[in-house]
Amino acid sequence: MKKIGKYVVGSAIVVVAIILVTVQLLEGITVEVEEMQPRHILRSFTEEGFMKAPVEHTVFSMYRARITSLPVKEGERVEKGDLLVKFDDRELQYMVANLEAERKEVEGEALKLTEEPDEANIEEHLLAIEQAEERFRASKREYQRKKNLFEEGAISEEKYKEVRDKYVDRKYDRDRAKKALQVLYESYDP
Repeated sequence: MKKIGKYVVGSAIVVVAIILVTVQLLEGITVEVEEMQPRHILRSFTEEGFMKAPVEHTVFSMYRARITSLPVKEGERVEKGDLLVKFDDRELQYMVANLEAERKEVEGEALKLTEEPDEANIEEHLLAIEQAEERFRASKREYQRKKNLFEEGAISEEKYKEVRDKYVDRKYDRDRAKKALQVLYESYDP
């Protein structure tokens, strides 16, 4: 019997609590509504704090340079396309001038390609081939001589490799001179 009494009293308390909460929720909160009229504000207040922008973007420079001015102050509102910082661009202007000169040089070279090679230019290339051929023959003779001495053990491997490398370089120089003349003839494009 004591147990049943405890259950009845506990159930009654829970029911009463539920009823009280429900009544308060249904009643709501009482508020006074006042219609706004134009009038003077008699009181003001000052607030301190930090404002955070809703969108922040990190800005990077494409090159290193000294900053000459900052037209925008901290906290100032900016729009897309506004100038944020001005750099000392003398170095970039110098680079642009150099590139312009290189462009003109390339245009001049392209113009030369439409001209027939002149006799002096051809003669110059033929002379270069002749000189390269003579240096190649001399280095080939030296290479053969040093190769025989190396095989007999009369000179060091280091000295032999040095002469061999020089021979290979002279052969390359000769072939390059011949190729330059061939390119000169082929570059003429009427």
